[in-house]
Amino acid sequence: MDLGLLVLCVAAALACAPKPYTGAEDDQGPGDAGAEGGAPDAGTADAGPDAGPVCPIANRSCNHLFTYSAAGTTSVNVHGTFTSPAWTVAIPMAEDGGLWSATAPLPWGATVQYDYQVNEASTWIPDPSNPDQVSNNEGGENSELTNISCATWSCGT
Repeated sequence: MDLGLLVLCVAAALACAPKPYTGAEDDQGPGDAGAEGGAPDAGTADAGPDAGPVCPIANRSCNHLFTYSAAGTTSVNVHGTFTSPAWTVAIPMAEDGGLWSATAPLPWGATVQYDYQVNEASTWIPDPSNPDQVSNNEGGENSELTNISCATWSCGT
């Protein structure tokens, strides 16, 4: 093999090699706990090819599955602080075999509150399957999810 060709091949291989993570990159590299229940760090991203698209943490969202189970229920909506405007937009849930469910994007690292509106009632109830509840300052309780993170996220703007 010609020495010039060998040098060209080595140079091409080095140019394509991944750069080591130094911590100075903008939101790329190892460091956060992006798996379910982990604490997201500011400015870092999950390692791994299936984690999600490349985007700043501030633009990430995690799809959360809300579920509610009740016999004789004709409709269920989920309301919360994660809709715009907060609490006024209803996310309708679909029923399958007595289990109502809906998926909604929640902001990465956020704390959100939510309740279920059952049978179009004016009274909303907290999620009976979520023990984390806080006062709604109106004599009732809201369900709460804290420190939202996920193994696979999407990017919003």
